[in-house]
Amino acid sequence: MKTANRDRRVWAVAQGGDLEINDDNLPEELVVKPNKQGPLAGGAFPYMDAEEAISQMTVQDGLQVNLFASEEQFPRLVNPVQMAVDTDGRLWASVWPSYPHWNPTQPRRDAIVILPDEDHDGRADELIVFADELNSVTGFEFWGGGVLVAALPEIWFLKDTDGDNRADLKIRMLQGMSSADTHHSANAMLIGPDGWLYWSRGIFNVAAYETPTKTHRSGASGVHRFNPRTFEVSFHYPIGPNPHGDVFDRWGFQFANDGTSGTGGYVSIGKGQRPGGREWFKKEWRPVAATGLLSSSHFPEKHQNNFLICNTIGFLGVLQYEVQYNGAQITAVRTDDLLESKDPNFRPSDIEVGGDGALYVADWHNTLIGHMQHNMRDPNRDHSHGRIYRISAKGRDPLIPVKMKGKPTADVLENFFSRENSVRYHARIELSGRDSEEVIREVATFTAKLDPKNARAEHDEAQALLECLWVHEEHRVPNMALIEKTYLADEPRVKAAAVRTLGHWANHKIGGRVMTNHLPGWEVLLDAAARDESALVRAEAAKAAVEFDGLAPAEVVFEVATRAMDPELVDVLGYARGRIDVDKMIADAIRSKKPLSAAAETYALANASPNLLLEMEMKEPQKVFQALIRRENIPENDRRTAIDALAKRNRRSPLSELIANIRDAEKDSLASIADLANMLPAVASRSLEDAKQLSLLVETTQNAEVRAAAYAAWFLASTSADAWQDALKSRERLHDALAGVAKISDAATLDRLFPLVRPIMFELPEVLRSDADTIEVQSGPAVTFEYYEPNPTNVQLATLDKLTPRLTGRLEQFETFVPDGSHDGFATRQTASLVVPADGRYTFFLSSDDGSRLYIDGNSVIDNDGLHGMSEKRGRVRL
Repeated sequence: MKTANRDRRVWAVAQGGDLEINDDNLPEELVVKPNKQGPLAGGAFPYMDAEEAISQMTVQDGLQVNLFASEEQFPRLVNPVQMAVDTDGRLWASVWPSYPHWNPTQPRRDAIVILPDEDHDGRADELIVFADELNSVTGFEFWGGGVLVAALPEIWFLKDTDGDNRADLKIRMLQGMSSADTHHSANAMLIGPDGWLYWSRGIFNVAAYETPTKTHRSGASGVHRFNPRTFEVSFHYPIGPNPHGDVFDRWGFQFANDGTSGTGGYVSIGKGQRPGGREWFKKEWRPVAATGLLSSSHFPEKHQNNFLICNTIGFLGVLQYEVQYNGAQITAVRTDDLLESKDPNFRPSDIEVGGDGALYVADWHNTLIGHMQHNMRDPNRDHSHGRIYRISAKGRDPLIPVKMKGKPTADVLENFFSRENSVRYHARIELSGRDSEEVIREVATFTAKLDPKNARAEHDEAQALLECLWVHEEHRVPNMALIEKTYLADEPRVKAAAVRTLGHWANHKIGGRVMTNHLPGWEVLLDAAARDESALVRAEAAKAAVEFDGLAPAEVVFEVATRAMDPELVDVLGYARGRIDVDKMIADAIRSKKPLSAAAETYALANASPNLLLEMEMKEPQKVFQALIRRENIPENDRRTAIDALAKRNRRSPLSELIANIRDAEKDSLASIADLANMLPAVASRSLEDAKQLSLLVETTQNAEVRAAAYAAWFLASTSADAWQDALKSRERLHDALAGVAKISDAATLDRLFPLVRPIMFELPEVLRSDADTIEVQSGPAVTFEYYEPNPTNVQLATLDKLTPRLTGRLEQFETFVPDGSHDGFATRQTASLVVPADGRYTFFLSSDDGSRLYIDGNSVIDNDGLHGMSEKRGRVRL
């Protein structure tokens, strides 16, 4: 209706007249009943005052909480969403009182506010409204001397040009941000080491942006990015359904989080890729509103570089995780929680290290959260509360906030020696608003004095070099000499970051044209990185290599592939092989008889097809045969060719050669051991010598699959009697021998075995019986049961141990027990003792519809969990 009223004025003006807008014809707003009834009048809920709410908080020993700011002191501080610290150490916040979306009959009050603490008493002195009358401010970050603000459906650049702390310059940077699902639109905004603006966005938002070079459309849930210098936009990392939380550590490794599921991932590659889809920490709570990294020398060492999660339902507080670097993998392990509140209205929405080194926690503070669960106009949606709390370390002085605005560039660069991630980050942001030529000139003078080998904690010159490298990235000025100097650092994570920047610069553009020959010597550095002892460095080498053209990048991939691997490196190499067709390069080289480099040769032995391997011309042809034997999923005829060739070379029988390789495979835990073992029946001959070798293999192997296949071959190689007598030495051997019988297809051998096998269908041979075999089922132990409703999402022992069952009891026999005839939405745990008649390996079977698990002595034996129809799984365990 309001649009129609204004449309009439448009027409009036277009026709040379004018019309006064009158909205008296608006319909009355719908009356909405509260979804949840509170104890106060009209079903409202009570709220504690901000100071009183601290009594409901628990923090770690040695830490303390104080109120920094609240709506009681500053009525405009309502529903704080994101915080950020400016380059003078002042805390800013975006406030969103109109959530979940603006009511057009009300004035707009969404804003960006500044909360300075100039007397350093840990409390805000005043609230300054930097920018007002915005729409749904979901995130913001400083850049270019101003602020980039997500106010749907645009991203704006706001700047104070006259020093009065109020935005007087407003430039639309990007239009087309979806506002369909407001609280999952652009959030967790931050500037990456590469100078791009990153934000997260959820599943119900579809973006369409017009950029200078193309129209970018995306409905993908995950992390997106925007370059404020070039106006390029790209989808960066898939995670969902509704991501919230994104951080970079001091070396530029990125970690994104999903709000709805509470899971997170290490953003190893970007470019819309998430190979492996691994979670980098074990999710325990949801939903997550924000994440952070604690880097502040105000706090004790045990907190440094820990990953933080703000959780808003169930657990209300800040979880803490220790970040661990293991090979190319980066994981986080939960440690002591930083803060927890029992106030049901406490909703931590963001977390930020302040200029004083303390940790600031924004509290959305609302009885209702989410707009799926409650009507958008629910009267219990609170539009008047909001707090910011400050966590500090007892007995430790706060840091002195660093002020950078207006300081000489040389002075700003000195902040790159700071131990605080935030100080170094804000120094780069401060330089983003200065003239590039002047900045790069000062950086050259500064870096000339730095030694990458000098990495003392209080004066880390390697880290300072890396920060300067990122300044070059943000200002779009490639510098190969600076990469090479930074790469000389001893810290592998600094080296890895330098290699990452090299990959970013491979396709550097000026005026829309890709530059060439601007990175002299890149091949040498990437080759060194591919050989580095650090898996993190090697992973970055493979990722960077695919950005370059020619044979050299393929050689880098070959080099990385020939060294120690872990799951992350496997994924990175899979990505690299998708970008560079190294397998085709290998095939072309082999077929054209071109010599391969040592790395390419090793790669070919590990990855080329069997046919190609047999075409390879090598000085040591036995390497081809060993590769065919040791690799998994090689066709049996090709593996047999290799066995026969090596047997001839080593002057022994094919069976002796095969058994020797089986022993090697068992010693090295090769995945090919089962394939090799299954060749035994075909390779063994009917001879006394082969029977002796097979007997010895049965006696000495520790692998059940090998023993079963050896029995099968032994039955074929002899009259079967000796092998059967050997099988009767123990229940475990009999089990494996029977598994071997199942592998035999020769009718004559099966006829010989039938009279031996048939009797044990009814009872065990006397020599293998025990008293326990006569125990009747009716005398089994009683079963205790526990009944849980509703069921948790992950029904495992650790989950149930934390819950209180609704019912408990005892059953005289193991049987299905479902109270009240429930069909869905419950879980049970039934516990009993097992009678184990003899030492040995036992196979258990578990059938269920929609999921079950079997534990023995607290260890998982069968995991048949998940949503599925009736299915059976088995598990073996030694008892």
